[in-house]
Amino acid sequence: MKGRILTKQRCKKCKVKYAAKNLDANGIYCPTCLTTPNRYYINGRAFGLEYIYSDPKTNKPFETYSQAIGVLIDINKAWKEAGEKKSRFKAEDFLPAEIVKKRFENLYESMLKLCEEEVRKSAKSKSRLHNLVAHQRFIVPFFRGKDIRDANYLDIETFYIRLLGKCATHNYADGGMYQCGYTTCPIRTPLSSRYIQDILDTLRGIFIKYRPNDIPQFPKFTVIPTVEKQRLGIAREISVLDKVPQRHGYRIGILMLLRSGMRINELPAIKVQDCIDGTVFVDKAFSDGKLKLARKSGGEVEYPLSPELWIMLTEHLEGKGPDEFVFSIDGKSPIPPARWYKVWRKACSDAKVKYICLKHASRHSTASRIMKKHKKDALREIAVQLGHNNLTTGEKHYVIEGRGGMKMAREKGDANNSN
Repeated sequence: MKGRILTKQRCKKCKVKYAAKNLDANGIYCPTCLTTPNRYYINGRAFGLEYIYSDPKTNKPFETYSQAIGVLIDINKAWKEAGEKKSRFKAEDFLPAEIVKKRFENLYESMLKLCEEEVRKSAKSKSRLHNLVAHQRFIVPFFRGKDIRDANYLDIETFYIRLLGKCATHNYADGGMYQCGYTTCPIRTPLSSRYIQDILDTLRGIFIKYRPNDIPQFPKFTVIPTVEKQRLGIAREISVLDKVPQRHGYRIGILMLLRSGMRINELPAIKVQDCIDGTVFVDKAFSDGKLKLARKSGGEVEYPLSPELWIMLTEHLEGKGPDEFVFSIDGKSPIPPARWYKVWRKACSDAKVKYICLKHASRHSTASRIMKKHKKDALREIAVQLGHNNLTTGEKHYVIEGRGGMKMAREKGDANNSN
């Protein structure tokens, strides 16, 4: 039988510590005084259980040897059944409830239930719950059975190395495929650095929630973006728009996204009554097939359109009722966001140009265009005010960014005065 039953007590008469070798049917005894202890514990390291001081069913300490041996027999039986069925040994069945609650797998399960409740009440997005479920398959298997109070920096660093694709043993080894006790170490990591950072952020969130006063140190590393942000550009825009079909208003809708920077899931939610005098007023958006508020805080956003685009839109709206969706196939159901992405991707493919995400083409390009426009206007005003022929002269020599720049300028001025 695996496991041992021990005691930490000493004989009250001779003060000698009880030894496990002195054992009879009644338990451990003192060979000199024939006394027995009234507290026992089980050494369950053979099962990955450390020490067990009380009966898991009654939470009462082991006062007799027979109480401890009964639990040890149950543990051996469960261990044997798990081996025969090739299933996981449920160590938590033999631990007190307060210890089980602090284990990573149970804390993660509690966090998932809380997130599900918040999603149901629209306090958090479904994407947050999706990320927690996705990260569970990395965090829980590694930390299973470990008490969060015992986790330290070394555990987190080992987990981080595992995410990188190499175990701790072969972290600095070169070449080849390596076999170790628990994983295969590939040459290249299967996870992007951005995704590894997301997993570590979720793990950090567990410590912040359940161990806020003693958060262990996390490794720092450079996140390499997998997809570089792009601007659409006029040449690529012309080529792709030429391949976007006219039917169902696909081309007008894509143009509205590119010109206004509107969110893709806001486009299907627009109704005819939201289009007023050259401006589109948006207060709803589609999420998971349902019409919801475009902003959690409520309110509407105004997207002004150019005169040319407004004329195209009004022609598209002819014959539609005020409560109908602007973009729909059958006049009732709106065109979902996934369809707009699909149309855009196909147009990029047909135009044989480098693909750019519709979000980058719309929101990122719009923001970059506005910033570039106003920056040029500001530099032009500086050049006129200061009498420069070159627009970049003012930015290079005179523009101070934020309070830090002002402080550096003052220090530099003080240093020059002292000299």
